[in-house]
Amino acid sequence: MIATTLSDDFASPLTMATTQSGGRWKPARHLKAISDAIRESVNGHGPRIVVIEAPPRFGKSEMVSYWLPQWYLTRYPDRHVILASYEATFARKWGRRDRDSFKALEGVTGLSVDRASAAAAEWSVAQFGGSMKTAGALGPITGSGAHILIVDDPIKNHEQALSPTIRDGLWDWWQTTASTRLEPGGVAIVMATRWHTDDLSGRLLKAADAGGREVRHIHLPALAEEGDILGRKPGESLWSARWSAEYLRGIESSMDAFWWQALYQQSPGRHGSMEWPDHYFDAILVPEHECPDAYQFGVMSLDPSKGKDAKRGDYSALVYAGLSRGKIWIDCSLERRPSEQIVSDGIDMAIHYSGDLHAFGVETNQFQELLVGEFDRQCESRGIVPLPIVEIVNTVNKKLRISRLGPYLARNQIQIVDNPGGRLLVEQMRQFSQKDISGVHDDGPDAVEMAIRLGIEIQGGAVSDDGLGDRLTAM
Repeated sequence: MIATTLSDDFASPLTMATTQSGGRWKPARHLKAISDAIRESVNGHGPRIVVIEAPPRFGKSEMVSYWLPQWYLTRYPDRHVILASYEATFARKWGRRDRDSFKALEGVTGLSVDRASAAAAEWSVAQFGGSMKTAGALGPITGSGAHILIVDDPIKNHEQALSPTIRDGLWDWWQTTASTRLEPGGVAIVMATRWHTDDLSGRLLKAADAGGREVRHIHLPALAEEGDILGRKPGESLWSARWSAEYLRGIESSMDAFWWQALYQQSPGRHGSMEWPDHYFDAILVPEHECPDAYQFGVMSLDPSKGKDAKRGDYSALVYAGLSRGKIWIDCSLERRPSEQIVSDGIDMAIHYSGDLHAFGVETNQFQELLVGEFDRQCESRGIVPLPIVEIVNTVNKKLRISRLGPYLARNQIQIVDNPGGRLLVEQMRQFSQKDISGVHDDGPDAVEMAIRLGIEIQGGAVSDDGLGDRLTAM
């Protein structure tokens, strides 16, 4: 360590940025709070995990991803920094900027970049061997460990944030790849604009609340709320020199309340237009071994989501709905897959439930009726009896159809098998809204509604009292 040979200009990331930027970088109260918290943790006086929440364009990345690595390697030139972001190419840009600035400061610090190890994605400090490495979140991190691990905005956009697959993948990556690179006494900084309650920051905070590793939580909403950590009055701007409270109120008035609360106030929650309350789903998932061995009545449905108007990247949903003990038990396969696999997977599910399967409804709007012939062809090639297919022609708006599930959910009459498809189905049901929200899918709930409606009509009941009818055609 050579910190004692440096001036007070390098006492913290903030002072280094202020003095070495030639006046271009201006300090702010919230950035000082970030700098001080990190310095305390680096010096062993705080939790080893720091979660920073701040709005976009409020200087957090410039402080943590640009100035922090330089400051740390200047003080500890034999140690290692790893920076990860949502894409490796984006993370590499920070590596390049840090390397170039570190070179430019050689006359001040006496430290230089090793010519033999000077790539933007991985560069080293000459003679001392310390280094900075960059990587993409979800990707591999190989080689040396990290004394400082920075995860800067691991989620790129709202579509990734709304994907349980991406969120689960990030959590797995954190547990198995990122956090395992930390050296003893190392500090991890997870910094993000909040997109979702279940994002990486949210999961770290929940784990800490449940008795996991202690986390220092730096919560910085754009407009101050009660109990602000900076001592601001409610409604005061986080960075008034750059964004006035009046300007921020203008942004708020132009945005959906959900996204304002998530992106600017760092308080993600359920979208205000979500159809059903959270408590509907508290006990909806059931382990497979607790499901009935047999059912009084059972049907299947398929929403292929391959129609001309289907959103790109939609899921195909295969659902079995069985009646037992006064409840509807749902098994769901929800994936992105080609047409041939949709049919093959549908046949496999039908065989699994063959003893309790009375009908198989296939949505056949537009050109989807071609799948019915493919089912017959594959059944014949596999030497099995054709499936009891019923074509379903939906004439009612999908969102109105899905809303029919509300009474069943309210009465706790739906149980869903706890498997990957079931968990994704619950996520889609939680996010279901009468309002169109980009990135939100409803293929699973649509297939569940079709299965329940098919079962009711086959048994001779009324679908609903809303006066909305669709057509079923036996094949």
